Amino acid sequence: MGCGDAVSVTGQTHLGRLRLSDGSDLLVAGRSALGAGLDADPFFAQQISRWVEPPMSLRAWAQANGPNDPALDLALHVDDEVAFVAARAPAPDHDPACPIPRLFDPFETPETPRLHLSPAEPEDGPLTLLMDGAALPALPDRLEASGVPRICLFDGPAADDLGDAAPWLTQMPLSDPLAREAVAGRACLGFAGVETLRGLKAQLRYSTKLQKSDGTWVYFRMCDPAFHEWIALHPAGPLPKNLLAEGQALWVLEPSGAWRRAERRAGEPPVRHAGFLDVFTRFARTRLRRRFLARAIPALSGQLGIEIGLGQAARQYREAKDEGYFRERALIRRMEAGLRMEAAGSTVAALATAPEMVAMETASDVHRAGALLALARGHVGVIV
Repeated sequence: MGCGDAVSVTGQTHLGRLRLSDGSDLLVAGRSALGAGLDADPFFAQQISRWVEPPMSLRAWAQANGPNDPALDLALHVDDEVAFVAARAPAPDHDPACPIPRLFDPFETPETPRLHLSPAEPEDGPLTLLMDGAALPALPDRLEASGVPRICLFDGPAADDLGDAAPWLTQMPLSDPLAREAVAGRACLGFAGVETLRGLKAQLRYSTKLQKSDGTWVYFRMCDPAFHEWIALHPAGPLPKNLLAEGQALWVLEPSGAWRRAERRAGEPPVRHAGFLDVFTRFARTRLRRRFLARAIPALSGQLGIEIGLGQAARQYREAKDEGYFRERALIRRMEAGLRMEAAGSTVAALATAPEMVAMETASDVHRAGALLALARGHVGVIV
């Protein structure tokens, strides 16, 4: 069934729960015409059975399902560049303090080629490593001083553009001080099954400079911790083209510092690569938002003297973004104002027409948020 005609959605972020034709449920979040966006997608237009919970505002969802319902975390994936995002509904025993791990991928099936992931430790001896010059100061000089095999991943203008921040391929034992520094900073990516550094460099030429959907080209930092997390969550891809040849494996680092081996076994087809940069960019943006909330939650909890969960924080963050607050200082002020007003049984909307806010219409988001917070503090007083 179609869903665009039945649901009217404003520019605010909304959440809903869909039932697919296979009987499974999906959480869906989006801004603007969420229903129309789903109808325009070939997969969802054919697979939607019905709305279990029609799209509602984040505040209405929190009132219906609890202020820290894990589904509210899905709002962190929403931005102006995507019509909607979807995720499998968390299990009833899902920890509300944990984020939704990954989005639903309609192109992934049990038959989709994927990497084989396993917790493992690299063997003793030299390991082929791609090191991030942007995260390791003076990397070219330090590699030269160490005398280990090495080769810059870029040549010509690319190497000139990046200078000392360019990535380097090398082979060294993990006991080497530089290797230990790279591992501790999650500034490297390991390879297994590699014959030569020069051969690996040629193999990765399609993985190091990628084209965005708007036609522009960017250098891709394969050593970035976000890419390690992407591989662990999305072994079926998409991944950069030619990242692994048959029989090769990646050594990726978990946030805890533990290693995980991601292997492409001999005889298996490559993992899909179409659309990688766009979906990974969205993933990386969400990761940055979660890092911001990881700092904001304890700060707000201490300021207000109440325990704030991920769902509450994600909702306040997304509502602040929907209202035009963008800088971190503005976001944290708007989030505190929202929490204070709700603790008093009201909302920040009640302050929108106050003379102080009307006078701030053309001010920066930081100053507008400051005025809003001052009103909220005066309205609510001390939260007990």
